[in-house]
Amino acid sequence: MRDTTTQEEKIRDEKILTIPNLISLFRLLLIPVFIFQFVTAQSQRDMYIAAAILAVSALSDLIDGKIARHFHQITRLGVILDPVADKLTHISAAICLSMKYPLMYFVTIILILKEGYMLIKGVKSIRSGNSLQKAEWFGKACTVVVFCIFLFLMIVWNINRMISDVLIIVSAAALIFSWISYIKVYKSMS
Repeated sequence: MRDTTTQEEKIRDEKILTIPNLISLFRLLLIPVFIFQFVTAQSQRDMYIAAAILAVSALSDLIDGKIARHFHQITRLGVILDPVADKLTHISAAICLSMKYPLMYFVTIILILKEGYMLIKGVKSIRSGNSLQKAEWFGKACTVVVFCIFLFLMIVWNINRMISDVLIIVSAAALIFSWISYIKVYKSMS
């Protein structure tokens, strides 16, 4: 017997309130909490709290992906929410860190340009029916490197300027490497 369910019916029947989607929404809600905590920080303890909020966001990112794959709860909404939460969290953290580390403005610009490129290419590839099915290893590695450096810069607030600059340059290099790698992937898809 043939399945006569149309694509529109499948989309309508797809669950929206899955655990991974709720975790992604939680991560989006953490962004203003993180920004407020960072901007109003008066002490190193306050900065530890901001770092803890960012760490919770990073860990929940790992958890929602594992739950989605393990329990077959991958949804179209989740495919959009998860990377949006990632990117907005990265950009928010970079902007906040720019207040303390001027070189971080460079990373913020690279991050915004890279994510803008990824958004445009992602939309075009979805429209052509030839979209990426998952994040590539270099994208995941970049995310880990950037999150770790951002957390370190928050936790070790009075770090030597030369060390902070080297770490910021490493995060910029990771972003550029990931961006160039995705450019190659998108070119190979066309």
